[in-house]
Amino acid sequence: MFLRILVPKSNVEQFEETARVNPGFIRMNLINGQLDIMPVVDKETARSESIINARVYDWYTANSNLVGTYISPLCCVTLPNGDIMNPSFAVVLNSRWNALTDVQQAQAYPPVAPNFIVELRPKLDSPQYFHNKMLRWIDGGVEEAISIDRFVNPPEIRIYSFDANTNQVIWLTHSNPSQIVSKVHTGFVINMENIL
Repeated sequence: MFLRILVPKSNVEQFEETARVNPGFIRMNLINGQLDIMPVVDKETARSESIINARVYDWYTANSNLVGTYISPLCCVTLPNGDIMNPSFAVVLNSRWNALTDVQQAQAYPPVAPNFIVELRPKLDSPQYFHNKMLRWIDGGVEEAISIDRFVNPPEIRIYSFDANTNQVIWLTHSNPSQIVSKVHTGFVINMENIL
């Protein structure tokens, strides 16, 4: 049985120690002072992640002149709001990545907000928990956060961003789309075939 462990009043040191002594938990987040430890994802989510990973990586390699680094599901980043988060996939463009020092780039959890992230909702996450996590990504400086929920009917994609005019996080919801088109990064498109 898959179990999630939530530990309130946590800090970076607890995050690092938990990661060190529990290598079987490959997904962890430190969100707003709460440690969120997840076991490996279910088979279907893993399959969808593999397909998206290949498609995002293809875009990354085709646009290497723009991209500073690609962050896989096995990595975390430290956001300016203090959260340490593990995306399904993330891309940091050169403008942000090159602003880091060599020491910061080499850190286990580099202190940078990706320009955009893609997240698949695992079965363990309620829709509300998943939504709140997407809000934290944007609150932490991510320009565009794309959520994929295969467990609602019809499957749902949400594209989150920050609206400077209203000073609020906004999102657009798409039901069972054939592709995801970025509103922030020209040319970034994910074909959703065999994912939803």
